[in-house]
Amino acid sequence: MRPTALKRITFATIGLAVACAGLVLATEYDLAKDALLQIKRMVAPAPVAHDPHGLHGLEYLHGVVVEGMGDDMRAAGVPSRAMADVVEARLRDGGLMITGVPTIPFEHLYVRISGVELRTGEGARYGWYSVAVELALRQPVFLERVVDGEAVQAWATTWDTTALVFSPAADLTDDIASELARQSEKLLDEWKRVNADD
Repeated sequence: MRPTALKRITFATIGLAVACAGLVLATEYDLAKDALLQIKRMVAPAPVAHDPHGLHGLEYLHGVVVEGMGDDMRAAGVPSRAMADVVEARLRDGGLMITGVPTIPFEHLYVRISGVELRTGEGARYGWYSVAVELALRQPVFLERVVDGEAVQAWATTWDTTALVFSPAADLTDDIASELARQSEKLLDEWKRVNADD
């Protein structure tokens, strides 16, 4: 066999060995990362409460409450106050006034950010997060039934939207803020539509 032909076979063998080694070294982390790259910031709509009567005549809100920030969200540094500021700024820019700190029994917006960092079965971290982001309008309501001669007052969610966000650690806060801004715009659009004839 000629040296040149032998050299070609040797290089081809080395190339095949490297390719095979790359396949063998592909870990669960790599596969998960590749899959999540394909679905980053995927929005998964959930059943929502849309009551036009809850938005009709609404002139202001008393603020934004942010809850649901679990250990993984706090460890990742997602700032709850900044998330509330995103919502408040969008609503103010759109013409819906925010008067201050939410207090009972006044209308307020409820933000729930529930997320976890993805891990392998052995507990190794991927550096990616799965986060449910919810924006809801809560208002005082009166039930039809009367107890001891008085109407029953309670809280109800009259408008709600939820989305699922997949994000790497580096983009986590920005991706959640972006989703909250999108949901705020959706609320504003429906609020304006309901009150267009007033």
